[in-house]
Amino acid sequence: MKSIISIIALLFILGLHSDVCAQTKFQTMMNQITGLETYLKSIKSVYSTTSNGLNTIHDAKNGSFTLNQNYFNSLKNVSPAVKNNPKIKAISDLQQQIQTTINNSLSWQQSKGQLSSDEINYMKLVYNNLLTECNKDLSALTTVVTDGKVQMTDKARIDKIDSLYKDMQQKCSFAQSFSNKAYDMANSRITDKSSNQSLQTLYNLN
Repeated sequence: MKSIISIIALLFILGLHSDVCAQTKFQTMMNQITGLETYLKSIKSVYSTTSNGLNTIHDAKNGSFTLNQNYFNSLKNVSPAVKNNPKIKAISDLQQQIQTTINNSLSWQQSKGQLSSDEINYMKLVYNNLLTECNKDLSALTTVVTDGKVQMTDKARIDKIDSLYKDMQQKCSFAQSFSNKAYDMANSRITDKSSNQSLQTLYNLN
Protein backbone atom coordinates (compact mmCIF):
# COMPACT_ATOMS: atom_id res chain seq x y z
CA MET A 1 0.00 0.00 0.00
CA LYS A 2 2.82 2.43 0.82
CA SER A 3 4.47 1.64 -2.57
CA ILE A 4 1.25 2.51 -4.39
CA ILE A 5 1.01 5.81 -2.56
CA SER A 6 4.64 6.64 -3.41
CA ILE A 7 4.20 5.90 -7.13
CA ILE A 8 1.01 7.96 -7.41
CA ALA A 9 2.64 10.84 -5.56
CA LEU A 10 5.68 10.76 -7.84
CA LEU A 11 3.52 10.81 -11.01
CA PHE A 12 1.47 13.73 -9.84
CA ILE A 13 4.57 15.70 -8.72
CA LEU A 14 6.31 15.22 -12.09
CA GLY A 15 3.35 15.85 -14.38
CA LEU A 16 1.15 18.23 -12.50
CA HIS A 17 3.43 20.21 -10.22
CA SER A 18 2.35 23.62 -11.43
CA ASP A 19 -1.33 22.84 -11.67
CA VAL A 20 -3.17 23.96 -8.54
CA CYS A 21 -6.31 22.06 -9.53
CA ALA A 22 -4.31 18.92 -10.06
CA GLN A 23 -2.70 19.35 -6.67
CA THR A 24 -6.14 19.56 -5.10
CA LYS A 25 -7.21 16.35 -6.84
CA PHE A 26 -3.97 14.78 -5.76
CA GLN A 27 -4.60 15.72 -2.13
CA THR A 28 -8.14 14.39 -2.30
CA MET A 29 -6.93 11.10 -3.75
CA MET A 30 -4.23 10.85 -1.10
CA ASN A 31 -6.84 11.32 1.61
CA GLN A 32 -9.04 8.64 0.06
CA ILE A 33 -6.13 6.20 -0.17
CA THR A 34 -5.16 6.89 3.44
CA GLY A 35 -8.76 6.34 4.52
CA LEU A 36 -8.92 3.09 2.57
CA GLU A 37 -5.75 1.86 4.22
CA THR A 38 -7.19 2.64 7.67
CA TYR A 39 -10.44 0.88 6.76
CA LEU A 40 -8.58 -2.24 5.60
CA LYS A 41 -6.61 -2.33 8.84
CA SER A 42 -9.86 -2.07 10.79
CA ILE A 43 -11.42 -4.94 8.84
CA LYS A 44 -8.34 -7.08 9.42
CA SER A 45 -8.48 -6.36 13.15
CA VAL A 46 -12.19 -7.23 13.37
CA TYR A 47 -11.65 -10.46 11.40
CA SER A 48 -8.78 -11.47 13.70
CA THR A 49 -10.84 -10.77 16.82
CA THR A 50 -13.88 -12.64 15.46
CA SER A 51 -11.77 -15.61 14.41
CA ASN A 52 -10.14 -15.84 17.83
CA GLY A 53 -13.52 -15.56 19.50
CA LEU A 54 -15.02 -18.34 17.40
CA ASN A 55 -12.02 -20.56 18.15
CA THR A 56 -12.45 -19.88 21.85
CA ILE A 57 -16.17 -20.71 21.69
CA HIS A 58 -15.44 -23.88 19.73
CA ASP A 59 -12.81 -24.99 22.24
CA ALA A 60 -15.10 -24.18 25.16
CA LYS A 61 -17.97 -26.05 23.54
CA ASN A 62 -15.83 -29.11 22.93
CA GLY A 63 -14.54 -28.97 26.47
CA SER A 64 -18.07 -28.66 27.86
CA PHE A 65 -19.25 -31.54 25.70
CA THR A 66 -16.41 -33.72 26.93
CA LEU A 67 -17.18 -32.88 30.56
CA ASN A 68 -20.89 -33.62 30.08
CA GLN A 69 -20.14 -36.87 28.27
CA ASN A 70 -17.79 -37.97 31.04
CA TYR A 71 -20.42 -37.10 33.64
CA PHE A 72 -23.17 -39.10 31.94
CA ASN A 73 -20.81 -42.01 31.41
CA SER A 74 -19.98 -41.97 35.12
CA LEU A 75 -23.70 -42.28 35.93
CA LYS A 76 -23.66 -45.74 34.33
CA ASN A 77 -21.18 -47.00 36.92
CA VAL A 78 -22.38 -48.25 40.30
CA SER A 79 -20.31 -46.97 43.21
CA PRO A 80 -19.17 -49.23 46.08
CA ALA A 81 -21.50 -47.31 48.42
CA VAL A 82 -24.44 -48.54 46.37
CA LYS A 83 -23.18 -52.07 45.77
CA ASN A 84 -22.49 -52.56 49.48
CA ASN A 85 -25.94 -51.38 50.55
CA PRO A 86 -27.20 -54.05 53.01
CA LYS A 87 -30.77 -53.68 51.75
CA ILE A 88 -29.77 -55.36 48.49
CA LYS A 89 -29.28 -58.68 50.26
CA ALA A 90 -32.27 -57.98 52.50
CA ILE A 91 -34.52 -57.68 49.45
CA SER A 92 -33.29 -61.00 48.12
CA ASP A 93 -33.79 -62.61 51.55
CA LEU A 94 -37.35 -61.29 51.76
CA GLN A 95 -38.15 -62.73 48.35
CA GLN A 96 -36.83 -66.10 49.47
CA GLN A 97 -38.89 -65.84 52.66
CA ILE A 98 -42.02 -65.19 50.57
CA GLN A 99 -41.27 -68.24 48.44
CA THR A 100 -40.79 -70.40 51.55
CA THR A 101 -44.06 -69.13 53.07
CA ILE A 102 -45.95 -69.99 49.89
CA ASN A 103 -44.43 -73.46 49.58
CA ASN A 104 -45.11 -74.32 53.22
CA SER A 105 -48.66 -72.99 53.06
CA LEU A 106 -49.64 -74.95 49.96
CA SER A 107 -47.93 -78.09 51.19
CA TRP A 108 -49.73 -77.92 54.56
CA GLN A 109 -53.13 -77.22 53.01
CA GLN A 110 -52.83 -80.08 50.57
CA SER A 111 -51.77 -82.45 53.34
CA LYS A 112 -54.75 -81.49 55.53
CA GLY A 113 -57.30 -81.56 52.74
CA GLN A 114 -59.64 -79.08 54.40
CA LEU A 115 -59.92 -76.62 51.52
CA SER A 116 -61.77 -77.34 48.31
CA SER A 117 -59.99 -77.54 44.95
CA ASP A 118 -61.40 -74.13 44.02
CA GLU A 119 -60.02 -72.64 47.23
CA ILE A 120 -56.61 -74.19 46.61
CA ASN A 121 -56.60 -72.90 43.03
CA TYR A 122 -57.48 -69.42 44.28
CA MET A 123 -54.56 -69.56 46.72
CA LYS A 124 -52.23 -70.57 43.89
CA LEU A 125 -53.48 -67.70 41.72
CA VAL A 126 -52.83 -65.19 44.50
CA TYR A 127 -49.39 -66.62 45.16
CA ASN A 128 -48.44 -66.64 41.47
CA ASN A 129 -49.42 -62.99 41.10
CA LEU A 130 -47.42 -62.16 44.20
CA LEU A 131 -44.33 -63.95 42.90
CA THR A 132 -44.66 -62.17 39.54
CA GLU A 133 -44.53 -58.82 41.32
CA CYS A 134 -41.56 -60.01 43.39
CA ASN A 135 -39.68 -60.94 40.21
CA LYS A 136 -40.36 -57.46 38.81
CA ASP A 137 -38.81 -55.95 41.93
CA LEU A 138 -35.77 -58.21 41.68
CA SER A 139 -35.34 -57.30 38.01
CA ALA A 140 -35.51 -53.61 38.88
CA LEU A 141 -32.96 -54.17 41.64
CA THR A 142 -30.59 -55.90 39.25
CA THR A 143 -30.83 -52.96 36.87
CA VAL A 144 -30.04 -50.48 39.62
CA VAL A 145 -26.98 -52.30 41.00
CA THR A 146 -25.39 -53.43 37.70
CA ASP A 147 -22.86 -51.28 35.81
CA GLY A 148 -23.93 -50.01 32.42
CA LYS A 149 -27.63 -50.82 32.84
CA VAL A 150 -28.98 -47.35 33.55
CA GLN A 151 -27.76 -43.77 34.12
CA MET A 152 -28.49 -42.78 37.74
CA THR A 153 -26.82 -40.82 40.49
CA ASP A 154 -25.86 -42.63 43.69
CA LYS A 155 -28.72 -40.93 45.52
CA ALA A 156 -31.24 -42.02 42.91
CA ARG A 157 -29.96 -45.59 43.10
CA ILE A 158 -30.13 -45.64 46.90
CA ASP A 159 -33.63 -44.15 46.87
CA LYS A 160 -34.74 -46.85 44.44
CA ILE A 161 -33.24 -49.57 46.61
CA ASP A 162 -35.07 -48.15 49.64
CA SER A 163 -38.33 -48.15 47.70
CA LEU A 164 -37.86 -51.75 46.52
CA TYR A 165 -37.01 -52.83 50.05
CA LYS A 166 -40.25 -51.33 51.42
CA ASP A 167 -42.26 -52.92 48.61
CA MET A 168 -40.75 -56.34 49.29
CA GLN A 169 -41.46 -55.96 53.01
CA GLN A 170 -45.11 -55.31 52.22
CA LYS A 171 -45.26 -58.32 49.91
CA CYS A 172 -43.73 -60.49 52.60
CA SER A 173 -46.27 -59.27 55.16
CA PHE A 174 -49.12 -59.94 52.73
CA ALA A 175 -47.88 -63.48 52.00
CA GLN A 176 -47.72 -64.24 55.70
CA SER A 177 -51.12 -62.69 56.43
CA PHE A 178 -52.84 -64.46 53.54
CA SER A 179 -51.31 -67.79 54.51
CA ASN A 180 -52.35 -67.32 58.15
CA LYS A 181 -55.96 -66.71 57.13
CA ALA A 182 -55.89 -69.89 55.06
CA TYR A 183 -54.43 -71.75 58.07
CA ASP A 184 -57.18 -70.36 60.29
CA MET A 185 -59.87 -71.43 57.83
CA ALA A 186 -58.52 -74.95 57.59
CA ASN A 187 -57.98 -75.26 61.35
CA SER A 188 -61.51 -73.99 61.97
CA ARG A 189 -62.88 -76.75 59.77
CA ILE A 190 -60.73 -79.32 61.54
CA THR A 191 -62.07 -78.06 64.89
CA ASP A 192 -65.65 -78.09 63.65
CA LYS A 193 -65.28 -81.68 62.44
CA SER A 194 -63.75 -82.66 65.72
CA SER A 195 -66.63 -81.06 67.63
CA ASN A 196 -69.20 -82.76 65.43
CA GLN A 197 -67.50 -86.08 65.93
CA SER A 198 -67.48 -85.54 69.68
CA LEU A 199 -71.17 -84.67 69.70
CA GLN A 200 -71.95 -87.64 67.51
CA THR A 201 -70.03 -89.93 69.84
CA LEU A 202 -71.82 -88.49 72.87
CA TYR A 203 -75.19 -88.94 71.15
CA ASN A 204 -74.42 -92.54 70.33
CA LEU A 205 -73.46 -93.17 73.90
CA ASN A 206 -76.80 -91.90 75.02
